[in-house]
Amino acid sequence: MAAVSLTALLNVLREQQFLRPNQLHELDGLRADCADAASLARKLVQQKWLTEYQARHLLQGETKKLILGPYRILDLLGEGGMGAVYKARHAPMDRLVALKFIQAEQLAGPDAVERFAREARAAAQLSHPNIVKG
Repeated sequence: MAAVSLTALLNVLREQQFLRPNQLHELDGLRADCADAASLARKLVQQKWLTEYQARHLLQGETKKLILGPYRILDLLGEGGMGAVYKARHAPMDRLVALKFIQAEQLAGPDAVERFAREARAAAQLSHPNIVKG
């Protein structure tokens, strides 16, 4: 997929809640000396406003891979035989979460779906100060 333009990147950042409101106010000042989308993305990664994972996908026009309802995917944490786990931010609540996805191929097997559900139930039983209850 072709790289996006500076204007397209700015539009996505403004419209899709990849940045917090205070960051949006500062965006025009940051982009002033950026000649293209790649230079702005590098600057936003340096500022820690975007992750490298997000910048890479945004620059390739793969915005849909970073949005799941109110969640904005920040990074891939790990992959396994059943699926992948992502670090994400719940945009309206500005809360960090981990999202686990089952691979589409696994959905055909009832045993795999049940195993995934068991893992989810087991995780829901965990109680620790660093785990947020949903």
